[in-house]
Amino acid sequence: MYIELDHVFRQQDSEFINLLNEIRNNCLSAHGRDLLSARYLPQYVNADDDFHITLTTHNRFADDINQKQLDKLPGKKQVFHAVVENTFPENAYPADDTLVLKKGARVMFIRNDENPAKRYYNGKLGVVADFCKEGVCVSCEGEDDIIVSPSVWENVRYWEDSQTGNIETELLGTFRQLPLRLAWAITIHKSQGLTFDKVIIDASRAFAAGQIYVALSRCRTLDGIVLSSPLSTVSLSNDKAVIDYTNNQPSVSQVNSWLQGSKQDYFSRQLSELFGFRPLYQQIERLLALVKKSVSFNEETLPFLADVQDVLLSLATVGEQFCRQLFHIFSASSVDSGYLQQRLQSASDYFSPRLQSLAHSFLGMPCRSKNKEDATDFQIIAEEIHLSLHMKIVLMKTVAEQPSTAQLLSAKKQFVAPLFTVIVLQKEPVKSKTKKTKKTKTKKEQPSDE
Repeated sequence: MYIELDHVFRQQDSEFINLLNEIRNNCLSAHGRDLLSARYLPQYVNADDDFHITLTTHNRFADDINQKQLDKLPGKKQVFHAVVENTFPENAYPADDTLVLKKGARVMFIRNDENPAKRYYNGKLGVVADFCKEGVCVSCEGEDDIIVSPSVWENVRYWEDSQTGNIETELLGTFRQLPLRLAWAITIHKSQGLTFDKVIIDASRAFAAGQIYVALSRCRTLDGIVLSSPLSTVSLSNDKAVIDYTNNQPSVSQVNSWLQGSKQDYFSRQLSELFGFRPLYQQIERLLALVKKSVSFNEETLPFLADVQDVLLSLATVGEQFCRQLFHIFSASSVDSGYLQQRLQSASDYFSPRLQSLAHSFLGMPCRSKNKEDATDFQIIAEEIHLSLHMKIVLMKTVAEQPSTAQLLSAKKQFVAPLFTVIVLQKEPVKSKTKKTKKTKTKKEQPSDE
């Protein structure tokens, strides 16, 4: 599905916005070309009191400009080395591992301030005013100076815990450096997402479709742009495949129709999942398999599970029939909401008491095992079944009263897991120890000599 964000925030001038749209759509008019030609100022000298950041096509050109401008400044260089701990790949460094600065150097912040004061943001420009033990003092036009200390970037590994389904993290390493870079010039690529008031665009070696559009659209106004080289027709072209894709976008009414259909499809799938009992039936099969391969369970366990299996099989059969009814309801050109609610109410009235009875039976289940590992595995699955039963009861009541995706998701979010107090592990009976009484020996009377 094609979705376009078409509200422009960066530029306000309608003439400049129209020019950018002409370039983006490969339909530059003669008037648009005249506007661009007027911004070609090859003799322009970048002055400190009217500073324009230079956007170049390649890293080496930006580095060359920055180095030359830094060398022109008087004073001593200050070198800041990054501190890398543990694993942080060099090709993933977020900043220069060696940053060389002087007083008066043009710099740009390369990350947002994590301080609640939010003193700077990614792309903010400034000038090095001084150095201090905390780091660097940066002066930004019309604002108080900012003391910039080193920031820490983390290299984090993410993975999904197969047991809980939660996303877990592991800190692999850190990179510590000042969140600054020299900013007399940066590449067009690195300027993506940034906004500037004044730019010099050196596009003489543009090599990618859309590169010039990105450079031009970084600036708030057309008057803030200086072209240091003329723009050729080739450099102004954009990818034809992208243009064709854009031109074939569906109408707003089509998108709204698809959106409504997708919402109904999603709600239909949620209801089918709610009134489907195969996953619960499979959980019981897991318990049966566990019990059958172990001799640690008591003799009441198998009959209990067999009874539960019969009940769930019956519920699954009825549930599948109801899901077929739901399919026909949602397959209609327009869903009859009144009829849908009536069927959901009837289904809830049928299933809920049976689920309540089944959930209650799990709290009084006679299943016990003498083996700790078997008992733990059994209890985890039994608790999951008990939880699923209660979840279905709550959600069925919800959709019967207010059949909507929003209400269903809200009920899921607010659901509180019930207590499951059954202990499957059977403890060995404690043998009572009888205290042995010592027999007191009686002294034998010695015969009297008398």
